[in-house]
Amino acid sequence: MAQKQERLFARTNQLHPGTVHWPNPTDGTAHLLGLPPGAPLMVFDAIGRLVFRALADDGGTAKLQLTGLPYGIYTVRTTDGRTVRVVLQE
Repeated sequence: MAQKQERLFARTNQLHPGTVHWPNPTDGTAHLLGLPPGAPLMVFDAIGRLVFRALADDGGTAKLQLTGLPYGIYTVRTTDGRTVRVVLQE
């Protein structure tokens, strides 16, 4: 199982090379850089439910507070089509 998780984590950084997200995996808070200023973000759980919304600041950075959500893989989407995955773990 550990090898499968390692491959998954490595692949998440390749989904959109212009967007940087850290830490990934995270234990509650993730940051995304390289977004359009003011870009709305939507965070979806593994079955496609919207669980969180945020806006990128004027510098193109967004802070995602995922604390309290179940552990797992979340997909972050912007309205300009950028998609990254964030892993929430213990």
